Amino acid sequence: MRGLFLFTLLTLGAGCGPEATEPWAPKQEPGPLREALDEGPAFLVKDINTSTPANVGSNPKHFVALGGALYFAADSHTSGEELWRTDGTSAGTALVADLCSGPCGSNPRGLTVMNEALYFFASNSHGALGLWRSDGTVAGTQMLKAININNFSPKLTPINGTLYFSIYDPASGNELWTSDGTAVGTKMLVDINPGTGDSYPSGFLAFNGTVYFRATSGVGAELWATDGTAAGTAMRMDLYPGTNGSAPAELTVYNDMLYFIASDAPSQRSLFKSNGTAAGTVKVKGFGTMGAPLLFNGLMYFPASDTASGYELWKSDGTTAGTLLAVDVFPGSAASHINNIKVVGDSLFFTAYDSTATYALWQSDGTQAGTQRLLTAPSNLNNVNVLGGSVYFSAREASTGSSVYAELWVSDLTAAGTRVVKDINPGTSLGAFSTLATSYFGILDGVLYFGANDGVSNTELWRSDGTAAGTTQVKDLFGPVSESSPANLVVSNGRVFFTANEGSHGAELWESNGTATGTRRYWDICTGSCSPTLSSFTLHGSSIFYITTTNSIGGSSPARLMRSPTSSGTAGAIPVASSLTVTSPRLVSYKNWLYFRANDTSYGDTLRMTDGSYTTQTSDTAGRGLRTPDQMVVSNGTLFFTADDGTSMGTELYKTDGTYSGSTRVKDIWPGVNSSSPSNLTDVNGTLFFRAQDGTGAYNQLWKSDGTSTGTVKVATFLPATGGALTNFRNMSGTLFFFVSDYTTTELWKSDGTSAGTVKVKDLPVRSYSESTYFATMGGALYFGLRDDAHGYELWKSDGTAAGTDILVDLRPGPNGGLATQSYNNGALVSNLLPLAEGRLLFSASDGETGMELWMTDGSAAGTVRLTDLAPGDASSTPTSLTRAGTLVYFAANDGGRGRELWALRVADIMDSSQTSGSKGPTP
Repeated sequence: MRGLFLFTLLTLGAGCGPEATEPWAPKQEPGPLREALDEGPAFLVKDINTSTPANVGSNPKHFVALGGALYFAADSHTSGEELWRTDGTSAGTALVADLCSGPCGSNPRGLTVMNEALYFFASNSHGALGLWRSDGTVAGTQMLKAININNFSPKLTPINGTLYFSIYDPASGNELWTSDGTAVGTKMLVDINPGTGDSYPSGFLAFNGTVYFRATSGVGAELWATDGTAAGTAMRMDLYPGTNGSAPAELTVYNDMLYFIASDAPSQRSLFKSNGTAAGTVKVKGFGTMGAPLLFNGLMYFPASDTASGYELWKSDGTTAGTLLAVDVFPGSAASHINNIKVVGDSLFFTAYDSTATYALWQSDGTQAGTQRLLTAPSNLNNVNVLGGSVYFSAREASTGSSVYAELWVSDLTAAGTRVVKDINPGTSLGAFSTLATSYFGILDGVLYFGANDGVSNTELWRSDGTAAGTTQVKDLFGPVSESSPANLVVSNGRVFFTANEGSHGAELWESNGTATGTRRYWDICTGSCSPTLSSFTLHGSSIFYITTTNSIGGSSPARLMRSPTSSGTAGAIPVASSLTVTSPRLVSYKNWLYFRANDTSYGDTLRMTDGSYTTQTSDTAGRGLRTPDQMVVSNGTLFFTADDGTSMGTELYKTDGTYSGSTRVKDIWPGVNSSSPSNLTDVNGTLFFRAQDGTGAYNQLWKSDGTSTGTVKVATFLPATGGALTNFRNMSGTLFFFVSDYTTTELWKSDGTSAGTVKVKDLPVRSYSESTYFATMGGALYFGLRDDAHGYELWKSDGTAAGTDILVDLRPGPNGGLATQSYNNGALVSNLLPLAEGRLLFSASDGETGMELWMTDGSAAGTVRLTDLAPGDASSTPTSLTRAGTLVYFAANDGGRGRELWALRVADIMDSSQTSGSKGPTP
């Protein structure tokens, strides 16, 4: 969509007059622009926001990784606790959506990933609590179902495309619910304990095609199972008849059997195994107490107690004879109170008390002889996480924290390698973590993320690679905020338009000709005290259309479609069909209409069309509305999209001729009620390529279409029905390039639209397609970011051959890599690669000597140089939103003194820099 916006705005004239009173300043040479260039190749266009709100902590928590980003809940001073996202950079850390508009906060919790979408519980502006779904954009973040929930701590468990969870409703108690990711498919599955009684379902686990869990029908908790239907939900066995119940817990699959902990007698917890039937369920061994089994070296290890050994480490091969005491840390009947057990490489890590009653960190190979104490354990140890071959945790010792606060530690399972990573909040009475309110850790791309307090910003978002130098604050989400955060850069008649916040008007539309005097607010989209979130700017006719979520002191609105005024000098913005809630960030200008997806109470979530004044539902030739439309792409003069017409035909490929009822299904690819689920719709010189499935066994099939049923054909089949993906479709010089991944290996392929012409280019040294994020084409070559274990995230190049596909330059040798990862503007993924017609590619990167800065390449390792060092030394200016307008290249960056503002470079200076300045990248 960003590419469409850049294209369509090229014809934008002066239909919308500026709100500022100062006269328009044309580009000057010499003058302010030339003077700025004399100071260096990159210059600050204007410091738009100079405000400095007070510091308050945002307390980030509930981390979960999805699609190359880390999602979490955090509290800012304007939006309360809401859903945020980060790519590990300050520029790439942003609010996803303000669900409870204003400072109230929606309090997201239970963040869970399923089928490349994020699900969670949160409240809306009306106080309604419910289940939400998000694709990482404002428009794509929607409540699936409002649920009357009281006093709950939710946990969502995804199993085979269905979410299983337990919530409390006053009418039915705490019962079993499921969701397939749709509003209709979010429901209570069965009232196990009828009426207002609670069944407390928990511990969901899939085994042999059935989901097992713990629940009670009112006479004790036992093992239940479900096939996903109410009729197929029943108790499987009553191990402890009567009101006590066996209370099964810690369900684990091991050697094709289901194992769990349960009671069949008073004051006893035993290890059971089962084939899923009552007859096939036997007790392996009984204990006094028992902890969760953990798989290690082909066996189950777990903490348990008996009268002879106390609470120690045990192991089991699933037989009674093979269930033995593995390590007796505190010999005799005394208990070592073993805890925090983790698998780290070929060793176990845990904490325990030894015979001297000393609390210590331990390393073990699973045997008594192979168990050794690393060092006396620091106190208040929490948040144990395994990353690579090390274990991270928060803990306190006398030199780094008080009895309340702790710092970040790391251990490689040697005494010498167990240390404080960094004293984030120095002082004997201070610390980075409060152990009274447990912090939450998250992992993304081999980096640990967490909330920490450095004594300056209070608790904010931090990251660590295990070194002191690599442990830094990602972003102060709460403040101070002295930056305008320019975003959504687009071009018209040599000017650049962008959104920015100067501190008093909120995010509004600005324009610039590259000078300070010529950089001004274009119009005040949201007049008064409000803070809109703007995205998806698209030119249609004489107006700019966009999506906004507006938060104000007096109220708020959901995602709405808006357009700019058409008369010169007019302030404000005009709502388009204000009763509709926009449900997708895609806006497409096609013929006489702007197409978009929206929801209302009359027609639901369907495809709409508007000319700015008249808005209607798009229907097919039979008058049926088209539900959940997506993937709108224009190919060979025809608008294609995916949709469901509600006739039990599933989601299929559609096209429209640009009239009210001119939408038709191109082909029922998977005949009958099933969905072929077309995705990755991509135009390649007038032919539409996409991924789909026709029900013949393989989930990932490459298809092409000329817009007719007979011309819609399968090109090739990839991967089995159970997994993998085709993704990152790109057109390079009339050839389709794409990735094929089975989540363990990834390959680069190309296709000319024929089976014989669909060939593998090269095996790539990455595990998942998500390891590459953005592409650019220049001079007949494809450029893309790729992460592998040897080089980290670096810039790659392909000419379409195996020999010509390789890393272009290893800017930062080692596993961390030097290329900037993906960034977002108001929910839209933005490429940090900008090709110039002059044969240069711009990108953000770091060589390890400087931070993340602006680089350039001519396509060779020797011709790869650094253009700027705006934040001197190892600090990063993190350039993003690279956009060309005429003879200038604009970008957003932070020089370390002004916050994130608008910067620019002359193309002529860029070309000169390839010979006269910069830091040449090392050869691969």
